[in-house]
Amino acid sequence: MPRRFTVLLAAVLTIAAAPPVAITDAQRTVLERISAQSLEGHLWFIASDLLEGRATPSRGLDIAAEYIAAQFRRAGLEPAGDNGYFQMGAAKNVAGILRGSDPQLRDTCVVLSAHYDHLGVRGDQIYNGANDDGSGTVSVIEIASVLAEMNPRPKRSIVFVTFYGEELGERGSQYFVRHPVCPSTVADLNLEQVGRTDSTEGPRAGSATLTGFDFTDIAPVIEEAGEATGIRIYNDPKWAFRPPHWR
Repeated sequence: MPRRFTVLLAAVLTIAAAPPVAITDAQRTVLERISAQSLEGHLWFIASDLLEGRATPSRGLDIAAEYIAAQFRRAGLEPAGDNGYFQMGAAKNVAGILRGSDPQLRDTCVVLSAHYDHLGVRGDQIYNGANDDGSGTVSVIEIASVLAEMNPRPKRSIVFVTFYGEELGERGSQYFVRHPVCPSTVADLNLEQVGRTDSTEGPRAGSATLTGFDFTDIAPVIEEAGEATGIRIYNDPKWAFRPPHWR
């Protein structure tokens, strides 16, 4: 996951730079702060049996929400919910903001998101959800922690949000869209299943793809970030569809 993580971070830096620019030496320094051990540590907790698969609703999901909020607080993000870091009208979406450095652009935002719920317990089996979507959740946490140390910060503000209820029909993300925490959002990078390198078509190490690759103008930015970080970005036909709600 760390190699894929670098392309995600590079893409966020590029979009938040306004306009996109090549990765600077200062930004490369930020990329080098990525810690595989830190990502693994977060994931061991988020996907642990203690959280019982993070079903919506559940005690395990509430614990995960508190953990994510604590990490946002530790990174120094501003609370972006209606109750601290929580959007309570959604159950709990967890959201924080890293304010941009440019007075003209700080009211425009890049959103980095993932869902932190999973399937819970079914029968006597815990569905831990390490990849779906613990991997995306801990990536949001780690990117927030790393970018908060930048000086100066990216020009645009960055909203970090983890959604509840994705497995029940994208409830958290739909609430977030109806109740945005930023006046103007220029892009949302939603992270899903970034922790595995296997595929029915064979290994996919050192590479990543986008759902809806052909239906977004973010794809070229991700490709540029991939070139800069040594990650191959490819268009997988089975994920390059246009979801019905986009029509």
